Amino acid sequence: MSLYHERFQAKTISSEEYTKFMMEYNAADIKNRALQKVESHAEYIDKMEAKGINAYFIYDTGWNNLFLKISIILFYSLS
Repeated sequence: MSLYHERFQAKTISSEEYTKFMMEYNAADIKNRALQKVESHAEYIDKMEAKGINAYFIYDTGWNNLFLKISIILFYSLS
């Protein structure tokens, strides 16, 4: 349990302060996850290049979003 959560439970900080902390914490967590994904890809690329295989980092978020939307449309059209 975080210090902010304990303080909120003890009513020593307001719900606005707790909400602000949680929003900042969640934003930092999202950025950290993105960084971990990039680091993982970079490690994979390094391993492939050590084996003499050319590897590249490809931005795929746009494609993933497109295919997700298409699958949602298909799901609702078949329902």
